[in-house]
Amino acid sequence: MTVTSIIGTSIVIPSNILFETPVKAASVSSKMASDAVVALFANNNPSTNVLKLTTDQQAIDSAQQLVDAAVGLPKQ
Repeated sequence: MTVTSIIGTSIVIPSNILFETPVKAASVSSKMASDAVVALFANNNPSTNVLKLTTDQQAIDSAQQLVDAAVGLPKQ
């Protein structure tokens, strides 16, 4: 299954992942958040501290929402 994240990045979720438990769902949520953050940076490498030229505030906000959901923070 392919899911398009909020920032437009396609994320492939293996078909053998069943969201049977909250632990599995949290793991997938964490992976999606991590992928969204990495996608903001040049060469998908956050250690460069260089954002992609196409990274805008909407992309940053979307990644932040995924991170907040993954760690269970309430919406502000």
